[in-house]
Amino acid sequence: MCAGSPNTLSAELRKIFRLKKKSIIPTKEQNASATQTKKGLGERFLVRVQSEEFLHRLQKLLRWLLFGVVVGFLPFAYPAIKSIVVGPPPTLSSIFGRGDLFLVTATLVAASFGDLIASGKERAIRKITAGFFCLFIFIICIVWFGVVASSLDDHTKYNALLTSKDSLWLFGFAVLICAGSVILADDLKPSKTEDNHHG
Repeated sequence: MCAGSPNTLSAELRKIFRLKKKSIIPTKEQNASATQTKKGLGERFLVRVQSEEFLHRLQKLLRWLLFGVVVGFLPFAYPAIKSIVVGPPPTLSSIFGRGDLFLVTATLVAASFGDLIASGKERAIRKITAGFFCLFIFIICIVWFGVVASSLDDHTKYNALLTSKDSLWLFGFAVLICAGSVILADDLKPSKTEDNHHG
């Protein structure tokens, strides 16, 4: 069998080289497809992480509402039930007139303030703002309860209706501030935690 001419061999080698080069170097369409795939995976991962963080913080907020706010409000069910059963009919003054709600509010904001201090440095400005309001509400509650308790001990008159209304308003405002503090103090990333456990 006769060997091919040098020109024929050279042409065959160049053809093979071009085929290998095409197979190694990706085309523009392949680059675009790979970029789109990476982008789609990144978007799905981001959505998954955000949904996990949202569910985690929602669960923590629900636990705080049930076992912090609702349980803290339960002692006021006794005077309300007693007034309904025994009489006279319950009023704001008979349920909240002694200023006990100030103590509940002070406990809530103190716990939230502690969570903010123990959390990380993320969202520092928001945490400082929430911490300021927690401390401000705590001081108001302690001072106001001290005035009411002193009046009860001295058997002096005080405005029980005003105390009831203001304690309720302050409690509602404190719940909003504390709810925001619970979310701000939560720096945990659930997806990273799960990855560490699996890894």
